Amino acid sequence: MSRSAQQRHTASNQRFSRQEIQQYFFPKPVSTGLITITTAGALLCLVGLALVFTLGPTYFHLSLVLVGGLVLFIGVRSIRAIIRSNPTDQEYDDWLEDQAEAIIPRALRVLNLDERQITSQILSMHSIILPGSSMASNYYDDVYLKLGKDGIWRSSVNLYTVFFPTDRFIAMFTRSINALDRAMPADDTTDEYFYRDIVTAAFSVLQDTVIFGNQEILYRVQQLSLRISNGDDIRLGAYLSAVPIERGRGAPVIMLPDTHINQTLSDLRTLLRVKKQRGR
Repeated sequence: MSRSAQQRHTASNQRFSRQEIQQYFFPKPVSTGLITITTAGALLCLVGLALVFTLGPTYFHLSLVLVGGLVLFIGVRSIRAIIRSNPTDQEYDDWLEDQAEAIIPRALRVLNLDERQITSQILSMHSIILPGSSMASNYYDDVYLKLGKDGIWRSSVNLYTVFFPTDRFIAMFTRSINALDRAMPADDTTDEYFYRDIVTAAFSVLQDTVIFGNQEILYRVQQLSLRISNGDDIRLGAYLSAVPIERGRGAPVIMLPDTHINQTLSDLRTLLRVKKQRGR
């Protein structure tokens, strides 16, 4: 990562705690009272200015302008502070990336791996939990989707899967990051497979129900999986994309931001081919 990117992510991580990042999905509102007071200040300032220009700058007229202007300034400043306290799309993405970057050191400890055992590039995959889906039951009521200003849907529960290629086997570590439950411990899972037992890596397509706008809608979802020599299909992480089966119900197509998943799949397949050619 470049120094500028590191500085941006560090600033984002310092600014937003997990509690504050919840405001991305539930923004702090500007109260009606604050709007009323700010509007009253603006009106008072305008009335004072009108009196100054029509009747002259008396002490009373100038006081109206000063008091109204002060109330308006404080009100606008308070409204801006509330709006700025709500994370933007980019700030939420940066916060997620900060969490993801902390995974690798812990994963190596949990998997009992030394960096010297890693023989190829470490790969990673980002996937999401969708509300009402079969995978959402593990997260109570914490699964929400939000449409960003950039047109991208974001989930409150994100899974990051990291692949550690060693000489004879590939180790995998998956962590779920729940933005809405700061007290919830990290949900970590691990897997290890010998290369000789893996037939291939592929995208699996299945159907699942997603709750969107209080409606249960059937979606076609995509997930990365490893196909094992005994016939098992090991699904990894959560969903990479979701397309409604019935397009006419107003349900959106849900795609992750550019997560390089196609490149990750290609790299996994290349790794498996190389290891099999070497008889691993």
